Amino acid sequence: MDLDQALNELFKLLKIPVLACIFFILKNIKPVSFFSANVVEQRLFSKEQLFGFKVIKHILNTLFWMIVLYPATFYLRGIIPGPNDLFSYVIVILGGIIWGVIVIINEGSFSKIKSSRLCKGIFVTVFMVCLILFYTQLYNFFIDSLLSEEFNLKILGISMLVLFLFTLPIPFILIPISKFIKWSNEQSVYIEDEKKQKWYILYSINKETVLLGNKHEQRLCSKTMIKRKEELYNTPIEMVKTDN
Repeated sequence: MDLDQALNELFKLLKIPVLACIFFILKNIKPVSFFSANVVEQRLFSKEQLFGFKVIKHILNTLFWMIVLYPATFYLRGIIPGPNDLFSYVIVILGGIIWGVIVIINEGSFSKIKSSRLCKGIFVTVFMVCLILFYTQLYNFFIDSLLSEEFNLKILGISMLVLFLFTLPIPFILIPISKFIKWSNEQSVYIEDEKKQKWYILYSINKETVLLGNKHEQRLCSKTMIKRKEELYNTPIEMVKTDN
């Protein structure tokens, strides 16, 4: 099976799931009203809508990295070692070790490293260099395979889809990095009860009620409670920046 046939088969397999994903997004999310909503309004959307928002955000982040990596690959084509080179294994191992150390530091270990700007800068810089080199090698390998085939728009479209799938893990990989350098624009919202305890608004259960918890993420909560939305009227709502 040549590259053209393989890509055609992949496109056939992905066609239905992609269409289903688009249908789900359009059905459960009103894109204009959702993305123009402030953080408080977003927290009053349903669980399904919040999930859809995260999916769209992940897709946009993936497309951003494709836009960065694709021209970078063409620029570095002459100096990037081949994917079977020992260099590839070195950057994967080194990047993996640094990523693992960052995850451990985020859990509370090695607090001196996290408090040092120099150490954080070195760790993040080396990791990002490894990540970019690994992906430019991957892109370069795929582009070389693509250029060996007769060019047409169909091949180009399917190849972009394949590169998109290769790039999908990057936003997930960068979550610990974002937490490590405290680079996040996400916010949580909460109210305080009579005892000054914070209750974070998690999501709407239905049109009348909303779920609150004692942590900004449901998986971290040890306590939750349900309130009617009308009980939040005239209640001061605080906003706080949170890590990813």
